[in-house]
Amino acid sequence: MFCQFAFRTTNVKYYNLMFKSEFLSKKLRMFLYFLILLVGVPKYFMGQDTINTIAVADTMEYSYLMINSGFSYNKLDHSIDISEKIPSLFNRINYFHKSGIYFGGSFSNYFSDSLQSFDYDFLAGFQKFYDNGFDFDLSYSWHKFNGNTKLEGINYNHSIDINGGYDFNNNYLSSDFNVYIGENDVNYFLDIDFTRFISFDDVLLKNSVLMINPTLSFALGTDYWVYSDLTLETQTQLQTSLYNKGYSYNNFCYQGINLMLPISYGINNLYFTFSGIYRIPSRKFKFIGMESGFGTMISLTYFYNF
Repeated sequence: MFCQFAFRTTNVKYYNLMFKSEFLSKKLRMFLYFLILLVGVPKYFMGQDTINTIAVADTMEYSYLMINSGFSYNKLDHSIDISEKIPSLFNRINYFHKSGIYFGGSFSNYFSDSLQSFDYDFLAGFQKFYDNGFDFDLSYSWHKFNGNTKLEGINYNHSIDINGGYDFNNNYLSSDFNVYIGENDVNYFLDIDFTRFISFDDVLLKNSVLMINPTLSFALGTDYWVYSDLTLETQTQLQTSLYNKGYSYNNFCYQGINLMLPISYGINNLYFTFSGIYRIPSRKFKFIGMESGFGTMISLTYFYNF
């Protein structure tokens, strides 16, 4: 669910570490991918908890520390027929070793009127980039949520993310497979993404870069998370209605399309990003009550190279 973008300019590789992830990341991570009509998701935010495109030195040459903070104020559909705007703050710090091994943690705060809510994650993974344009990433996250369960989305304690991509002619074709393991069920998600990389050097200032990376993302996954917080009576009524309309349930299915546009401006090791996403749910999820919508996020990222 969370995208990872990879591309090169001269001696620099630009990419979005998701985020899942997270946030996402995602996509936030996957649980915000559908519930917050933004970037990450989950998918887009939770990987790094922001839809953030950044520039770092080639992972084969440098180790570096990434510090990221993002803010959003978007509509949250925390039940079938109830929506509200929730200010959200996302923070992440990651260390990436030049060998490809990385680890870090994140903290996200959701400022609800009823009860302050937050979640945090610890992440470890391995990424590898090849000269022929291919790359892959494997990571594990431990996740904990506290606060208003209406804001939690997918209830999970562990997540596994496997993604790979191919970089060609300033285009990036990628897929991202996520497993979210909760106490009561396991959800699986698959995203197929196409990204166009556009960059301009020395915009306004020397040693600066402007990056514009429009992305089209197709989302598939299980729908167990939709029914997990419903009462048995409500769950039965909803599933009966889905069946009567010709939709299947409790299965792996097409869930929607995301149109994403992260715009990032960087000077040396500091990057400011404005990100937008337009979410188009599938007919099944529109029937459930989710609407198309547009969301935004701003974020600031700093890199320290070793």
